[in-house]
Amino acid sequence: MKIDLHVHSKFSTRPSQWVLQKIGCPESFTHPVRLRDIALKRGMSMVTITDHNTIEGALAIAHMPDVFVSEEVTTYFPEDGCKIHILALNITEKQHRDIQRVRPSIYDLAAYLINEKIVHVVAHPLYSTDDLMAPDHFEKLLLLFKNFELNGARDEIQNRMLVTILDALKPNDIERMAEKHGIDPHFPEPWKKNLTGGSDDHSSLNIARRYTEVSRADHLDDFMEGLCEGRCQAHGSDATPLTLSYTLYAIAYQFYKNKMGLARHVEKEIFLRFLDNFLTNHPHHSGVKARLYFFIGAHRHSKPPRKTEGIEKFLRHETQTLVLTDPTLLSIAQQGTRKKAHLDTKWFEVVRHISNKTLRQSLDRFLENLSGANVFDIFGSLGSAGALYSLLAPYFLSFSLFARDREVAEAIGSKLIRMRVKSLTDTSLLNVAHFTDTFYEINGVAATLQQQVNLAKKGGKHLTVITCEEKTHADTAGVKNFAPIGVHHLPEYPEQKLFYPPFLDMLRFCYENKF
Repeated sequence: MKIDLHVHSKFSTRPSQWVLQKIGCPESFTHPVRLRDIALKRGMSMVTITDHNTIEGALAIAHMPDVFVSEEVTTYFPEDGCKIHILALNITEKQHRDIQRVRPSIYDLAAYLINEKIVHVVAHPLYSTDDLMAPDHFEKLLLLFKNFELNGARDEIQNRMLVTILDALKPNDIERMAEKHGIDPHFPEPWKKNLTGGSDDHSSLNIARRYTEVSRADHLDDFMEGLCEGRCQAHGSDATPLTLSYTLYAIAYQFYKNKMGLARHVEKEIFLRFLDNFLTNHPHHSGVKARLYFFIGAHRHSKPPRKTEGIEKFLRHETQTLVLTDPTLLSIAQQGTRKKAHLDTKWFEVVRHISNKTLRQSLDRFLENLSGANVFDIFGSLGSAGALYSLLAPYFLSFSLFARDREVAEAIGSKLIRMRVKSLTDTSLLNVAHFTDTFYEINGVAATLQQQVNLAKKGGKHLTVITCEEKTHADTAGVKNFAPIGVHHLPEYPEQKLFYPPFLDMLRFCYENKF
């Protein structure tokens, strides 16, 4: 049997990401019936919903034979308020009410779940939901709980570190931790842990991305028994910052579609139809009317917006132009995303292309106004830059969160398994990026930087100079040159140019290289 043990519906209403909080958006729009349909179509044997501290979503479909009731419980270490999430599986309404009563203390919650024989799992164990997670908290989790989750919304390093820590546990580790924290485990062989899988989906796009499989199970009781006996396996893939960003864009779009009644316009505009097919999991539009609207829209050549017009028109025009010239995007606009892989990467490419075009236009306008002393027009340019920042905010947030998660996981891992782990705080393995607009020129600064790169190579140090130059240069170890998305020429200084860097490409490069 295969079950995604961690998935959210529209009844999860309190988002943790500030991007969604800013626009007043809940953290999911997936209807329970739709969630069940998607999970079953993707090969799941049964379906459950784990909304935050509520079972309303699960109860909405609990009358169906392949559904059971669960929830994701928010609990705390009472000594310092560190927040932890626990999946409580296959519970009754009375047990849900009891859980809400005891959940303020993780110790009371753990005791209740064990006494009630409720199968439960620590969700995303190395994820610090409130920036308080430390090695001591994780040691206590190891004493209190048997089952731990490999989470489909978290980074590969975090999940891999969890497996490494749990595999390295020995009876004497548990004895040491029990004596240190004054906690006696209430289950046999506490150094042996079980790993489950859950997608932690909030947008309907990643349901069953990760799931739990139990061999020799024909019904739910067999599945739960197999999980507790360690006959379970977690399958699926990890997430990246691109995955989380894609999810945030999808939730935000679903929010605005619902709030502004965009559904009635989707068939009529290529721009909205493309967004709807890319950012929702609804069936694609294939009726005669939809095909007619698409044909008309594809052959209606919209004029490029003037520089003085708002960023909204520019974004709409550039997106539609991109869709009509890219076969993959055109197929998504026409037929939806069925059987198309790596949609988070494709969405990144779309946003990168549009943002580069928009950034170039905004910077051109800003510098033209600046050089012409058009003081008040500068504010309009800054407004466009602010709108672009908002557009890219999911990527800023996602890359920051994932980088922080790596640090937390590595700090916990390096202490618990007592082995050298690559860490951003390990100075002997420090990976440094130096940004400069002067590397290939002939001057003292460029010469010094080139000398530093050579010295770093000889000394075994990890230094990468990052620059942006329009000329093609031979690849050199320790140097990364990004082709600019635009160039501004200064009339007063013909030999000087301002290069506009491809910001998202640089952000991704820095994350992947762990600077």
